[in-house]
Amino acid sequence: MREHGVRSIVTRDTGFHQFDFVEVIDPLR
Repeated sequence: MREHGVRSIVTRDTGFHQFDFVEVIDPLR
């Protein structure tokens, strides 16, 4: 994802918290 410039992702999957370069946005919060 970093190679494609992805900086944030909207997901309930907590596994993405392991990547510091991605801001994880919980759609239900």
